[in-house]
Amino acid sequence: MGSWIPESIQIGFVYLAVLPTTVSSAVVFTSLAGGNVVVAVFNTIVSNLLGVVLTPLLINLYMGARVSSGGLESLGGLIQNIALLIVFPFVTGQFFRFFFVKKKMVFAKSLMGWVSQVVVLFIVFNTFADSFINGVWSSQSLFLTVGVLGGVVLFSLGVLLIIIVGFRLMRLRPEESSAMCFLTSHKTLATGVPMAKLIFLGRSDLALILLPLMFYHPLQLILSGLLVTRFKIAAEKLK
Repeated sequence: MGSWIPESIQIGFVYLAVLPTTVSSAVVFTSLAGGNVVVAVFNTIVSNLLGVVLTPLLINLYMGARVSSGGLESLGGLIQNIALLIVFPFVTGQFFRFFFVKKKMVFAKSLMGWVSQVVVLFIVFNTFADSFINGVWSSQSLFLTVGVLGGVVLFSLGVLLIIIVGFRLMRLRPEESSAMCFLTSHKTLATGVPMAKLIFLGRSDLALILLPLMFYHPLQLILSGLLVTRFKIAAEKLK
């Protein structure tokens, strides 16, 4: 459908497809559904660590030899920058949590959650503000936005269909099925937005590239909320 969809949106859907899973919501929904939380936590960590290499690599294969038009000279340099963006803060946080953070400081958990969300919202706002300043949206119509939303809905349903067929063929128990469903269908916004700013460095149409992800993130929460009850009922029937 290349002749019908702008290049930026095409890249955006590919980028959405190759992002790792969410850090927290996939685990939370797995827990609410009575699923295997240990499997969810383990695979969330593995997915995000592998995403540091696989996401830029797959985007690089899709777009050609050079990922960005900015200052990153090689794929290796890009992966190094993403590792500093994601892996280094993760390892640092785990280090301080294990050695310094005590039970009496757990009250700060909710505060840090709000700080994290505000930072992500600021990055998103900054990205879209840049796109308005650069006139990216002046040449786009409302039909494009509606079309992207429709594409994201089809993308979501297609992914869920593949997952359902997959865990039925594998004959997984409901506990593992729910973990598989939420882990593989969720895409991270908190990591995806800052990672995109590195991968697509220098592109004025970054907001268009991120548009599928911006639509997908709230949609995945809505669909997961609908699926939680079904998985919970299935798990309780086997008890």
